[in-house]
Amino acid sequence: MGTELYYRDLLFLSPEYDQTNVGASVFLRKPVGRKAYVKGEYRIENIEVDAEDDSSQSFKDEEGDFLRSAFALNYVYDSRDSNKLPRRGHKVDVGLTYAGGFLGGDVDTFTVSLAGTKHWNLPFDTILTARSSMVVVDTHGDNDRVPIFERQFLGGARDVRGFEFRDLGPRDTEGPNATNEVLGGATSFFASLELTYPIVDKVRGAVFYDLGLVNEDSWDFDTGALATDVGLGLRLDLPMGPLAVDYAIPMQTPDDESDNGGQFNFYLNYQF
Repeated sequence: MGTELYYRDLLFLSPEYDQTNVGASVFLRKPVGRKAYVKGEYRIENIEVDAEDDSSQSFKDEEGDFLRSAFALNYVYDSRDSNKLPRRGHKVDVGLTYAGGFLGGDVDTFTVSLAGTKHWNLPFDTILTARSSMVVVDTHGDNDRVPIFERQFLGGARDVRGFEFRDLGPRDTEGPNATNEVLGGATSFFASLELTYPIVDKVRGAVFYDLGLVNEDSWDFDTGALATDVGLGLRLDLPMGPLAVDYAIPMQTPDDESDNGGQFNFYLNYQF
């Protein structure tokens, strides 16, 4: 059993709006065998969205204070041999989140998620890693609109690394003062293939290929907005923790706005 109390100022999500989350959660986790568990969590939070004064009407329409009351259920199976440098095994996380309805609040959505990672230890201590995830957000009841804080975005160090942070998804293109910034979508898919190899003690090289898409509608997996990249990187085992340094180049872009050339990414590389 665990609990959480938090206040978060999310000023980095977009140049067009700021978001503040204040809330609490409580969860129960139950082992299922030696390598799996089921986790149930109830979360209640107040979410404030504040659009910039000079933003477009599309972002101003997202403004407001929202009470979100949600229950999430996840099944996780994890057979990896490490969360720092896994060489073999796999992890699968299947989740369902229900917000609103009989739980109350202003947000009526449900979210289905599936994520998986698989590692193969190959000759000469090379490691092949495949990752994939899928998220779909939909509405229920009388509400037919997914709020911006429930929508999906891709781009950045944790998924499609050849694109800027949260810069993949449907854009604000309507109206005379359209910003071309990403508004997010209700369906996302991401996949990656990465090979790492030893260089010297505590330093590994990496080559990788990423692909992803974000579509506006729920359950829409059309590949017309597909983005792909290729890249090189280093994996450093430092006293502060495992650090990853990547450089990725876009290969296929869903729109001209998202192609900003090669991207550097630096991040702590724990495999949670």
